Amino acid sequence: MSSRQAEAVAANHGIEAPGLDRFTLGRRQVEGLLLGFAAFDERAIRRGIVTLAAALEQSAPRTKARTAAPSAGLATSRQTRS
Repeated sequence: MSSRQAEAVAANHGIEAPGLDRFTLGRRQVEGLLLGFAAFDERAIRRGIVTLAAALEQSAPRTKARTAAPSAGLATSRQTRS
């Protein structure tokens, strides 16, 4: 999935996360999203990351080598933080 595709998926789920390719010069292919957290508390950040992970997972091409959803690790870390 390209940065622009991931950006569109995020936007469709109410998350503003510009693709990193918007911040490069030339034709370098940089994939990823810019995430900002300063304006949100921990609960809102966690909710946004879980939403984004699920949205990206649902939108990603299906392959045999797929592993567990990225949000699975968040649930585990949340449980161990208590």
